[in-house]
Amino acid sequence: MYKVYADGQLLFATGNPNFANTAILDPTLTTEINTAGELSFIVPKSNNLYDNIKLRLTTIEVKQTIQADDEDEVTEDDDTEFIVWRGRPIHVNYAFNGHMKVICEGSLAYLNDTVYPSDSNTMRLSVFLTKLIANHNDTCDANRQIHIGLFTMDDVEMEYNGSDTVTMEILQDLVDNYGGYIVPHETEGGSYFDWVKSMEIDAENVIDMTELVDISRDIDSEEVYTVVIPIGKDGLRLGCEFIENQIASNLFGKTWTAIEFNDIEDEDALYTAGEQWLQENMWSSLQLSITAADVGSDYKVGRCYLAMIQQFGVNHEVALVGRSCQLDDDAATEYTFSASTIFTQINDGRSISDVIDASKRIKTASQNALTAKTAKTEAFVEKATYYSGKIEFSDGTFLNVTKGLITGGKSSEGEF
Repeated sequence: MYKVYADGQLLFATGNPNFANTAILDPTLTTEINTAGELSFIVPKSNNLYDNIKLRLTTIEVKQTIQADDEDEVTEDDDTEFIVWRGRPIHVNYAFNGHMKVICEGSLAYLNDTVYPSDSNTMRLSVFLTKLIANHNDTCDANRQIHIGLFTMDDVEMEYNGSDTVTMEILQDLVDNYGGYIVPHETEGGSYFDWVKSMEIDAENVIDMTELVDISRDIDSEEVYTVVIPIGKDGLRLGCEFIENQIASNLFGKTWTAIEFNDIEDEDALYTAGEQWLQENMWSSLQLSITAADVGSDYKVGRCYLAMIQQFGVNHEVALVGRSCQLDDDAATEYTFSASTIFTQINDGRSISDVIDASKRIKTASQNALTAKTAKTEAFVEKATYYSGKIEFSDGTFLNVTKGLITGGKSSEGEF
C-alpha cells in the first residue's frame, strides 16, 4: 500500500474509501542509481490538494505501508509505514479537462540549487565530499538539505581546482573520475545518498528467472559476439582456430570476432583466455527488464542479487539499477537488472593475464588432486579467481568456477 503526501497532507492513498478527494491517476515512481529519480502523476480537479501543489516549493513524499501479519489481532496503528521517496514538482501541465499532470524530481536534484565557491586544494576524497555537501546545506533552504550516508570509496588524495560550480555537477564529475555508484535514500529525518564502490549483495533473495522465454530481447545483440578467434603472442593460434559460446549462438546466431592476447604464449592459456572473453562479452551486454509478476518479490535499487537463468545454463550476480513502480498496481512494477554493472565491480580492474594465471593454478592443482585420487576441493580452490566460467581439460574433466568457488566436476576416475 502506498501513500503520497504534499507538504505533509494526504494527496493519494491506495485503497482509500474516500476516493474522489484523494484520487490521482497513473502514479509512477521511477528510481535509478546515479540519478535523482522521478515521480509522475495526474491530479483531477476533485482532489482536495489540487490547488496546493506549487512548482519547486511543495515537498512530495511517497510512503509505503507494510500491513501486520495477523489482521484479526492488530489495528491499523500496528502497520509499518516508511518513506521510500522524497522530491519536488518541477513540471506541471494542465489538460483541456482540467486534469493537472505533475512531474517531480527526487531529493538528489536539490544539489542543483547551490554553487560551490572557487577553491584550490589538495585533500582526501571524503574530506572534499564533506565540504561540498556542507556548503550546499549552509546555502540552501532548510527543507532542501541532503546528507551523506554510506561512503565506501577508496579515500584517495585528490586535487581540486575550480571556480564557482553547481554542486550537482561537481558530484557527477567525482563519480566519473573515481567510479562507484550514487544511491539516494530517504528517512523520516531527512534525505541521504550513499556513494559506494560496490553494491551490497543480498544473499537471502534469489531471483528465479528460469521461466523467462524472451530474455534475449533485453540484450543489445549488436555488442554480443558468439564466436571468437583468439590470437596470442607472435600470431599464436589455436589448433581448433576458434571458440564458440553455443548458448549465445543459439540465441543470436553466430557472430564472429578476433581478439589479440599479445602477452600469451601458451596455447592452453590462449584457449582459456578466449573462452573467458566470450563469457565476459555475454554478461557485459546483459540487461534484464522484467516485471514484479515475473519474479514475485520486492527488490531494492542499488543492491545485487543472484539470478538463476536457465536459458544461459548459469547462475550470475545482477545489480538492480532501476525500478519503475505503478503505485496503484504493484504487480506492474518493472525492474531493470544489469550484469555489466556488477561485473565491473567483480573484475576489480584486473587484466586478462591475471585471470589466465589463476586459471592455470586451478588447472594444475586439480590435476594433482585427480592423480592423488583426492576429493578435497580445498586443494585447488583459488581465491584469486573472481570470474565465472567452465574450465575444460583434455582428459574430459572440467571445473565449474563461480566467483572463486569450484562447484562441481566429474571424470572417468570419479568426482572431485
